[in-house]
Amino acid sequence: MKRSTIQRKIFTCYAGLFLGIVAVFLLIGIGYMSGVLQKNAQQSLTQQAYSVSEQVETQNTAMYGFATNLSLSSAFRTYFFQPNVQTVQRNDSNAGITELAFSICGPLNDFYGLNIFREDGLRYVYVPNGTSIQLQTKVREIEKEAMDSKGKPIFYRTEEKENSLGDAEPVVGIIQSFAYGYGNRYTNTIEVQQRYSVYEKIVKNAQQSGTDSASRTEVCIFGADGQLIYPRELKDGDAAALWKSVCAKEKTFAVSGSKDRYVGRFCRSELSGWTTLVLQKTSQVTLPMRRLVFFGLLIAALVLLVVLLLCLSISKSITVPIKNLQRSVQSYYRGNQPEIHLSQTPPEMDELTELYHAFEAMNKRMQQYTQELVTVKTSNLKSQFAELQSQMNPHFLYNSLSYVSMMCEESGNEQAVAYCRGLADLLRYSASSVFKVTLQDEMKHVQTYLSLIQKRYDGMLDTQTELPDSLRKMPMPRLVLQPLAENCIKYALNSQPPWFISVEAQSEADGWSVTVSDTGNGFTEEKLRGIREKIRAVDSLQETPGLEAGGMGLVNTYTRLRLFYRERLEFTFGNQEEGGAFVKIAVKGESGNASDDPRACGRG
Repeated sequence: MKRSTIQRKIFTCYAGLFLGIVAVFLLIGIGYMSGVLQKNAQQSLTQQAYSVSEQVETQNTAMYGFATNLSLSSAFRTYFFQPNVQTVQRNDSNAGITELAFSICGPLNDFYGLNIFREDGLRYVYVPNGTSIQLQTKVREIEKEAMDSKGKPIFYRTEEKENSLGDAEPVVGIIQSFAYGYGNRYTNTIEVQQRYSVYEKIVKNAQQSGTDSASRTEVCIFGADGQLIYPRELKDGDAAALWKSVCAKEKTFAVSGSKDRYVGRFCRSELSGWTTLVLQKTSQVTLPMRRLVFFGLLIAALVLLVVLLLCLSISKSITVPIKNLQRSVQSYYRGNQPEIHLSQTPPEMDELTELYHAFEAMNKRMQQYTQELVTVKTSNLKSQFAELQSQMNPHFLYNSLSYVSMMCEESGNEQAVAYCRGLADLLRYSASSVFKVTLQDEMKHVQTYLSLIQKRYDGMLDTQTELPDSLRKMPMPRLVLQPLAENCIKYALNSQPPWFISVEAQSEADGWSVTVSDTGNGFTEEKLRGIREKIRAVDSLQETPGLEAGGMGLVNTYTRLRLFYRERLEFTFGNQEEGGAFVKIAVKGESGNASDDPRACGRG
């Protein structure tokens, strides 16, 4: 894994800070502008919907006013309902109705035509080019609907103009029924029609007014019953879907055959009941926002590049002097130079200048400390050597025990002879200079020690040792099991006899283990806590801890085992459920049937 440097950290921190600030402002700006653009788009669509609806309603109102004024005129009713069975053949009567209509309502040049139906089947039809006829016809479906509405106007669109002229031009019309007098039935109708092209022109002018091709809108006009008024080319299925969305008051719309979604606003007219729906593609609504995001990111990238170059320059000015100092220190520790060499000119920064001066002072004190340390070490070695020389020669003990054993043998005391021989073997093994032995050697030594202790306590102590043949050649440090058994003797004998001490070795799935246990009172909580703290202190040391010649407790035993087995060691201790204490040494990664040579396994 690549280590991080000061320069990289400075560069990363400044770059990350700037990126975070830019991202926050950019998100806030995008969110704000998105809301503004959507609000403006909605307002624009709403205004256009009201504008188109108002212009269309103005046209409808004009037709409605013409029809209402004419149907309510008493002069028109008197003339139109006069009893004359010969009116179909009298052309002067046509001119009379036309002149009367113009005198009441004004010229009809702005409309497509006028259609008046009397309950006896007489129909009067007029178009602005001067053509007017009277004929006897049947009642149409739309006239029946108007009669049922009892004077309420009905606005509609037809694919073909419904009159006897045979003209195929689409028209938009208003039809309403009227009665001969108050209390009479609504059995007569008056109908005013306008060219469809007039409404089409109104819508197209509204679409092109003040907008470009990128923000062009689509306009749909529905009748009061959902009949499509505009545009004619819209499919019936799409018209029905749009009308359903309008009735549900939705804000987004879909058109079959198009992958785009539409944003829409609609306005309903009070007189005609028509609904004007203005649609615009969602992609067109968000186009300004996407442009804003693009240019914002472009500007942010340019500013970021400038800031990153500036950060790189600043970080170099700070880290170059530190790197020079680092190289000098590394060269010193590698032994390439006897002392730390600093540049003669410190950097022009207060902190780095103080750092350089601090290293100079540290370099001088380090040299002094090294000299003092060499002196102290030399003195300690001399003292230890003198102390070793003053100790009793162990051969004197072996010779003395042999002489005692000979005297006991001459007097016939076999127990004293066995005891002396066991004690001699014990001392000889303890005084050996060999560091690495086998598990068989350690087990034999601890058996000798326990046998001597048993003779001392004469039947109050029982011992047990087990060693599988497959583990006899397992390597381990010398004098490990005997100190653990000695701890059992030291603490377990405080309880009531009989006492029992077990030393058991066994194979495990991933290695082998040796457990030393007793039936005493066990460890106290305070004792366990103290031992664990000392072991943690040993594990935290980066250097090998010093060993005391006379310290053979659990901590020293653990330290020697850790140095020998390293990470393969598992050292556990505590109290048994049935009473007494235990210490377990487990070694992972070694199986039975090891090499006969102790040096073939483990670490010396």
